[in-house]
Formats: sequence, C-alpha cells, structure tokens
Amino acid sequence: MVTFISLGFGATITLLLLGAFRGNRRGRTVTIRDRVEQLAPEAHAHDAYDDSFAERLLLPLSRWFMHTLGTATPSRLTQAVAERLNTAGMTVTPGRFVAVWLTFALIIPATLLVVSAPIVGISLPMLGMFAAWMGLGGYLPWFFLQRAAGKRTREIDRRLPDAIDLIVTCVESGIGLQAAMIKVSEYVEGPVADEFTRVSREVSVGRERAEAMEAMADRTGSREMRLLVRAITQAEQMGISIGSVLRNQADEVRERRKQKAREKAGTIPVKITIPTVLFIFPTIFLLVLGPVALNTMEFFAER
Repeated sequence: MVTFISLGFGATITLLLLGAFRGNRRGRTVTIRDRVEQLAPEAHAHDAYDDSFAERLLLPLSRWFMHTLGTATPSRLTQAVAERLNTAGMTVTPGRFVAVWLTFALIIPATLLVVSAPIVGISLPMLGMFAAWMGLGGYLPWFFLQRAAGKRTREIDRRLPDAIDLIVTCVESGIGLQAAMIKVSEYVEGPVADEFTRVSREVSVGRERAEAMEAMADRTGSREMRLLVRAITQAEQMGISIGSVLRNQADEVRERRKQKAREKAGTIPVKITIPTVLFIFPTIFLLVLGPVALNTMEFFAER
C-alpha cells in the first residue's frame, strides 16, 4: 500500500513539475507576424481564462517558489551551481535548478511521509524509504549535472585541436583572429563552436576580446582551452605571430591527448584484476577442483 501511494504521488508531483518547468514550444519559431500581433492593441486585451492551468496557477507558483528558494539559498551554493550549469552548457537558471533539486530531495519525501503516515502509520520501512528518497533526490541531480559538465569538457578537449588548425589556416591566409573565430563557429560542430560564437558576440557588443576569452576558459572548465587563451593573450601582448603560437599549441594538445590515452591504457590491467578475481578465478577453481572434490567424496563414502 505504501509503495503504490508513493509511486502515485511521486508521479503526480513529477508531472506537475514537468508542466511548470516546460519551455515554450513556439519560443524558437516566433515569426514577424507573431511579433506584430503581440504589439497590436487588441493583443493586450486577452481573456485570462484562455490561458492554460499551468500558465494561470503553476507558473506563478513556480516563480514564487524559485524566488523564495533563491533568496534563502547560500550564495556559495548558488555560485557553484551556476558554474556547473555554465560548464555543462545549460540555459537553466541556478534558482530553477536549486528549486527542482530541493523539491526532489526534501519536499516530495516529506509530503509522502505526511500523507502516508495517517494511513499506514510510521514504520521502519517507511522511514527507510524516506531516507533513501532523500539521499537519491539530493545526489542524482548534482550527479547528472556533474556528468553533463564533464562530458562537455571532454568534447571540447577532443574537438579543440581541429578548431585550432582551422584558426591557424585562417590567420595565415590573412584573416583576422575575430573572423577566424567566426569561421570556427561555422565549420566546427559541438560546444567549441558554441563557445567561439559566444565570444564573437560578446566582442561585437563591445567587450574586450581578452576578457571574453578568459571568461570562456573559466566557463568551459577545460585546461586545454585555458592554455589556448593564455597563449593567444601572450602572443598579442608580445607581438608574436599568432599562427605559429597556435600551431605549436595544437601539437601540444594532441600530444597531451596521446599521453592521456597511454595512461588510460596502462590502467587497464589493474582494472581488469577485480573482475578476474571475482568472476573468472572462482569459475576456474570450480571446474578444476569440482571433479576432484566429487571423486574424493565418493571414495570416502564407499569406505
């Protein structure tokens, strides 16, 4: 009974959260006509009852809830979440992530405990389920965020040498560094193109290129990207040819990637020892010593 109540209530809360935090499906396909209709005088006089249940109740409640949690959350936690979200390339605000995080970690299990306690009473299995849900709700969101950030950083490290080669080709052909970054965003796919596109946009609106690239290095969390930014900054300050510096940087990135591959290959024998001892050796001992043990038992049984 407790399991069915927990599953039903959890599914209900999950669907409500998905409806509240779901983005606008038409947000990316808004046409000029839609913009004009929004600015028309009759567009402001719409009936509030035409909105959906989520727009009238759930979205205001979610905004109030996120604002309340944002003011109550420690600044260090908010800053750490913001850094991880930037590294993962997510557009979710830190307040919204913290709100979902605390909802799954505290609010849902506490609500389940309050609802189930009058029906079946408080027992040790219920308290164990409550503690397990709190642990999973507090660990899984941060775990998936860390995993997404690490995956994006590894993707940047993997595609960065090709992007550097393209920048070197553009610079040596007479194109400026800013235009070379735009070319990278056009011909290279993945998070590297997104980061260079963001740097180009920030520079175009008046931000210093060195400052924008330093922010990119901090945002991605990639050591290779940070070394690239430092190399470009030092080359510009000292008047060195950017093409030669970037070419050397690309070679160093590839060499470091080969070294990491060799290190991972060197750890394979150590990692394979555990499954060998746990699964392969017992089977071998059973096959080799099993018949001997059976023959010994039969011999002593006949005696």
